[in-house]
Amino acid sequence: IIDLGTTTTDRYVSPIQGEAGGLTAEQSAQIEGGMWGVNIHTEANPAGEIRGQVMVKDAEPMAPAAPAP
Repeated sequence: IIDLGTTTTDRYVSPIQGEAGGLTAEQSAQIEGGMWGVNIHTEANPAGEIRGQVMVKDAEPMAPAAPAP
């Protein structure tokens, strides 16, 4: 559902970032509620080698308001 790139061409850095388009309202609510995670499986560790939490990137902060005169 969320594209994290390919294992053969991308170099991952922490945090790994991806984009999810076309999510249902329920899926969006689940992500925002911290209910989604990632579990990466490899041949060496078929039960799961790396786990991580999916988080919503914060919106860009707004510039501070000008002080009142």
